Amino acid sequence: MPTLNKRGKSWVLNWREHGQQQRKSLGPVTEHQAKISLSAKEIELATGQRVLPTGLIFSVFKDQYLSWYAVEYPDSYQRVEQIITDHLSPVFDYLPLDQIKKLDAQQYSHQRLATGLKRSTVNKELRTLAALINKALEWDLIDFNPLHKLKMLQEFDSKPPRFYLADELETLYQWSPYNWHWWRFMVNTGVRRKEALNIEVKRDIGFDEMRIISTEAARTKSAKWREVPLSPEAKMSIERFNSKEKHLFPRVAPSSVSRAFKKCATRAGLEPVGSIHCLRHSFCSHLVMNGTPLRIVQALAGHASYSTTEKYAHLDPSRVTASVNLSL
Repeated sequence: MPTLNKRGKSWVLNWREHGQQQRKSLGPVTEHQAKISLSAKEIELATGQRVLPTGLIFSVFKDQYLSWYAVEYPDSYQRVEQIITDHLSPVFDYLPLDQIKKLDAQQYSHQRLATGLKRSTVNKELRTLAALINKALEWDLIDFNPLHKLKMLQEFDSKPPRFYLADELETLYQWSPYNWHWWRFMVNTGVRRKEALNIEVKRDIGFDEMRIISTEAARTKSAKWREVPLSPEAKMSIERFNSKEKHLFPRVAPSSVSRAFKKCATRAGLEPVGSIHCLRHSFCSHLVMNGTPLRIVQALAGHASYSTTEKYAHLDPSRVTASVNLSL
């Protein structure tokens, strides 16, 4: 039978389980709360059903989770670390993981929406919270995920990806005297920013094609390699890089590349300016507008999910023609 004893200001719960002595500090709770925990432990031992939380609180597990995430998904680590540290921790830090209810997540989302955030942004935070708790379940640190099948907020914003027309790209090149070949290369190959920085000249670039390699040290988003044909414009851009270096792009931080693009796009007067990822959107968009099948676009862009590629389906000229060729 479990027993209670008090050490200083804290109550301690003692019991034997699987032939071993167990001890758990309940903290500076009242005697009434301590007796409730004692009764709950008696029920657990008698029925095998967990009543008390595991005691694994958010603030303890988050560091373990982030250490794992940094190794598995280095490209998105910075954003996830920011979500957990800046937004989730202030609300959930002292809650046991298996006691975070769907109501808690719902209240959190309402508070975040009240600050003016987009629903899509709040949904990213909710998915991060659910993923963290699910990883604790996967590692057998808790018995169940209380946010299993958590419903996301309904998102009302729906708009096509921002891409640049041919004349906008030419203007961008004109206002990028030192970096135009960066942007021309990226828009003609569809590489992501981090992928571009990881390209090695001898290893990855052939005469008519280029390989985007995924390695443990530098993974692609889908963790799969792909091959992209080199257009004349892509080849022209490659010639402007320093071919004597190991890597195609100079050794700069990804954020530096994004800032350089933003400055060039602003000088070019592009409205809206968009982000450097718009170059990748432009690659996919122009492929679709030229009649390239979506499955091929998916392979060239390295989209892990076909649903991502389908965002460009509205640009398919054959679909547009078919939609208006009706005999009514």
